[in-house]
Amino acid sequence: MSDLKGIQILDTGPFPAQRFGWSPPKNHTFAWTNKTDKTLRIWQIQVWMGMDIMGKGDFWYRLTRESDGSILSMTNWDHYRDPTGLHMVHMDYAPNWFDLKPEDGLLLSCGARRWNPVWPPVMRAHVAVTIWVTNAP
Repeated sequence: MSDLKGIQILDTGPFPAQRFGWSPPKNHTFAWTNKTDKTLRIWQIQVWMGMDIMGKGDFWYRLTRESDGSILSMTNWDHYRDPTGLHMVHMDYAPNWFDLKPEDGLLLSCGARRWNPVWPPVMRAHVAVTIWVTNAP
């Protein structure tokens, strides 16, 4: 597996958390497309989740393959105190990898909902996705 490489494919940057109160979850959607002419074999995925200091609330993501909706990774995180430690999900698929054909893609759906409507005045979440791939034979 000498051609194994890691690629950060998505970085949402900070996005505001949804205000407290009941309403349907507001998802943010980000997409990445395999623009190579080769099928990529996905061996591992790491999804990092960050939230502002003093942020209290619920935080979620779901990563799927666009062509068939296969779930590659998902989680929900209740962030209610600081410090909360490192929050990431690392998936190792070997020996059952995911193939991603040219022009197929990965979709990230994520969001955050505040618990406290007043403090901090601004609460943001942030998600980044890294994949480790080889070219499929």
